[in-house]
Amino acid sequence: MRAVVESDGAFVTVSDESILAAIPTVASQAGVFPEPAAAASWAGVEVARETGVISAGDRVVAISTGTGLKDIPAAMRAVSGAGAHAHHVAPDLGSVANALEDLTG
Repeated sequence: MRAVVESDGAFVTVSDESILAAIPTVASQAGVFPEPAAAASWAGVEVARETGVISAGDRVVAISTGTGLKDIPAAMRAVSGAGAHAHHVAPDLGSVANALEDLTG
């Protein structure tokens, strides 16, 4: 709290829904598969932009430190919430290669 006050900073709050919605956004735009706690920073950036805390020209760092592999059920909810479907791939390189080929044509 002291650092926020001393730096003339701000806080925002985010909903669980916005955190789950941030997971596929971060994954598709940054190539990072975040767990919900790690996606919360991006959800916060989105709220801060919407509420005017952050302006279009501001430079912002959003730290994402946890992999989505830590919480697969949340990732599946996030994918469904984004209107997409998850691709189930067996844990071997041949299956991964086949899935990537199917996705890229």
